[in-house]
Amino acid sequence: MECYRCPVSVTKEECQQNQFLDLCITGYTTCFTQVKYAIGSRAILNVTKSCVDDTFCENERSKTENPNCDVLSEDNYDCVWCCHEDKCNENSAGHFLQGDYSAILVTMVIAISFHVLQLLSSSEGNLLSVGDR
Repeated sequence: MECYRCPVSVTKEECQQNQFLDLCITGYTTCFTQVKYAIGSRAILNVTKSCVDDTFCENERSKTENPNCDVLSEDNYDCVWCCHEDKCNENSAGHFLQGDYSAILVTMVIAISFHVLQLLSSSEGNLLSVGDR
């Protein structure tokens, strides 16, 4: 099994630049990525990648209380991803962070669309009452 490893990095870019392919020792069959975020935001405190065993990964995931990493926390919080194929954690931090921003973008589009619909229905009501006079 081979996984990407990066020393604890302050940004996903730093991790990508400094990561290297690591041949996992016997029993370590999981590629691990952990991103630590600052309180209530997507501001990264650090990124770590390595080879681990399944037990370690599941223990780390269970500590997060946010397995899909889709909720901003009032405390510093971690997002943990585990995969079981060679080199599968190469872009994991970048991939999941892009997904987080996609969800935010979709939410914003829905909110704006709803607001526009409210404005349109409100203005139609005003036009009808003016036309009735």
